[in-house]
Amino acid sequence: MFRKLGGSGASLWKPRNIHCIDYLKYLHGVLAKNKVVTESNRDIVIEALRLLSEVLVWGDQNDVSIFDFFLERQMHQHFLGIMQESNSTSVHVQLLQTLNIIFENIRNESALYFLLSNNNVNTVIQHEFNFANEDIMAYFISFMKTLSLKINSKTVHFFFNEATGEFPLLTVALKHFYNTEPMVRTAIRTITLSIYKVDDPSVQKFAVEQLKLFLPQLMQSIVDQVVRMDTFIRSAQNESSNQDRLAGMIDEQIGYLNYFGDIFAAQSTELSAVLRESFVSSILEPLYLLPLLLPFESGAILLCPASCFFFLTNLLLCISDVDLIQSALQPLLFGNENEVRREYRIDSNGLHKLTIRDSVPVPSKLLFFRRLNETIIGGYDHQAEFFALLFLNAIYQKLPNTMPYLLEVAQIPHSSHCTALNQELQAIILGFLRRAAEEPNRNVIRPVAMNLFTVVVRRAVLGLDQGTDVERHIVETTEETLTEIVKHLELSLMTRDDFLDLFEEEFFRVERMEVRIDNAATDATLLLPPVCVKDNVVNLSRDLPFNAEDEVRIRLQLYFILRKFHLDLTGQAEKMLPLSFQEGNLVEVNDCIDLSNSDLLMCTVKHSPNKNAPKSPPKALVTDTFNFILAETHSHRFGYGIITNVGRLENMKIELIDRTCVKITIRNPRTRFAFHDKPVFEGLLVFDDSIRTFSAKQRLTVARKTARDYKIKQIYELFGSSPPAETPFGGAAIPISMNGATTLFPVAPPRQASLPGSPRRRVTPLLPPVSLSAAVLPADVSSSNPSGSDSTNSSQTGQKHSVHLV
Repeated sequence: MFRKLGGSGASLWKPRNIHCIDYLKYLHGVLAKNKVVTESNRDIVIEALRLLSEVLVWGDQNDVSIFDFFLERQMHQHFLGIMQESNSTSVHVQLLQTLNIIFENIRNESALYFLLSNNNVNTVIQHEFNFANEDIMAYFISFMKTLSLKINSKTVHFFFNEATGEFPLLTVALKHFYNTEPMVRTAIRTITLSIYKVDDPSVQKFAVEQLKLFLPQLMQSIVDQVVRMDTFIRSAQNESSNQDRLAGMIDEQIGYLNYFGDIFAAQSTELSAVLRESFVSSILEPLYLLPLLLPFESGAILLCPASCFFFLTNLLLCISDVDLIQSALQPLLFGNENEVRREYRIDSNGLHKLTIRDSVPVPSKLLFFRRLNETIIGGYDHQAEFFALLFLNAIYQKLPNTMPYLLEVAQIPHSSHCTALNQELQAIILGFLRRAAEEPNRNVIRPVAMNLFTVVVRRAVLGLDQGTDVERHIVETTEETLTEIVKHLELSLMTRDDFLDLFEEEFFRVERMEVRIDNAATDATLLLPPVCVKDNVVNLSRDLPFNAEDEVRIRLQLYFILRKFHLDLTGQAEKMLPLSFQEGNLVEVNDCIDLSNSDLLMCTVKHSPNKNAPKSPPKALVTDTFNFILAETHSHRFGYGIITNVGRLENMKIELIDRTCVKITIRNPRTRFAFHDKPVFEGLLVFDDSIRTFSAKQRLTVARKTARDYKIKQIYELFGSSPPAETPFGGAAIPISMNGATTLFPVAPPRQASLPGSPRRRVTPLLPPVSLSAAVLPADVSSSNPSGSDSTNSSQTGQKHSVHLV
């Protein structure tokens, strides 16, 4: 059961079982014997401290006698002795780790009180550790954070000495508030918040006094950071390194706002009053508000509009204090330039000095709405435009539930019972809509801003009584803008071969587009100027167009956003989008189809141009009206096949690689800008000879053109116009019936074709029409011998070639 350690006269018996009181007695002996830590016994002391935490935590949950022995022998005094006598970094690290584990896991209330008594913990907190060591700093802050979570009205007086006015946990924590490590700063904020939440008058009084001493330095630090961040926003280009640097600045400022919000949420009247007064006078008025309320440039430090709207937006999102929000919004919505007179100027030492500006005898009014109008309608500051819209959205998100009276006085509709909309705001809404109809240029509205704009205006319209003139004006202006956008798009529709691809890709991109306010409010890429670079299709919704294709894509995005917005305002459902085929049946992989009456071309599929790349079993190339199909012959039924690959013809790209090989790539426009954008099908179709290769390419080309023409016609109908009378093929336009509806399709005249192995020449249509029946045949239906060769011999001259889905 025991093992003897050490030499004669000073030996210790070490129990084999660590979870018992005898092992604790053994550890007590080790620590008592090694009160002075040297190089020779340092490892023994470290191991004893490590095992001590494990034994105590187990004993607290399983054996009360273990902790009783610990308290009876006052073993915690060993901690203080080792801490004060040893300068070893590794010993201090293990000591702090042991204390942290014990206090974090202790559940016995009496034991906790004993550990906290006699000022033992405060002695550890006030000890001068070597904080230059990262491990010591990390474990020390973790230990303090663990202690702060134990603070309540019962335990606080173990930390706070009211008679002497000492509260080491708070004062030492504030000393580390500006630590360079973000994790340390976050932990310090948690510690102070835990103390601010203690419902004890003496603690609250002490906390208020400390906060008054601490806030001036904190506010000055924030001012310096805000001005530095604003300078960076004005000058930096939107590139990866600058985005990362700005993101760090944003995180720091959002951290401060969240910290202040948590202090307000602590429901301490005195603390909130002190913080509110300091924040309003030092930051809110001179930095956030003043630039939006001055009609002219002055010698004061003024943030750019993008910075102002950024900080005001996040202020509303992070802080719920009604008095502070009112201090922010009242000057903007109702005030004049005399409402905010505090400003920062640079003194002779290059520091930011807070001064009071002289009042103006006849102050200008509604300066905020004037600045808002310049920002949103002017369109020359894309960052400010976006964050101004985001600020309006934050007002709608925050105020209806907390301060509806402020919205009512400002004539900002919010409750579906308002009869009027602020005239300045109405002019901004209509002006922004009209701006979307302008020719594409550097003043173009970014789709991300338009999407946010429609969210804001929807909320405004929903807050109005139904049938108001304001709503009618907004609907009419939206219709006018859509008409102008369609005029530009129609020209591209007639001249661009890839318009259908752009149309569908941008439709599905807009369908996935959503405004996540919290994410957008802290997005560094949106605070920097939008870029105008080549091959930037993925980020085009938030950047500027580089070429004609980009301009078309942006106009398409604006069209889809405004179309959806218009349908919402008028209470209509979308009936024409997405573009689709009116089919009775859709073929899918593993469907069984009838190949007996089809003009087939057999091929193999490779997924690499390498000559040694593996090939698939022989497959039949089939096209119905809208689908590209590859099918393997049925193993049990003659004349039937199992579909292995299927894709839309209109999304197909055809490349002739050589005389026997055609590359086919089919992409799904739904996933064009998704995270995982993989082709529906991508492979090389290998044929036996050049005749079959060119025949396959021609059939696929014509089939693709027919399918695309069908959807192009739908786009013309969507735009409310008619397609050109002549077709690109120059062929006759003949009616084809589909599900009872007659539509016009260009069909090229048939040609003679002769394939090797055919018994006679026959007329083969370029695109064999399809006939789909309703039943589906299971893939394992048994029948006669499978067909594994070209089926050109099985059809009769003049017979209608078709693929039957059985």
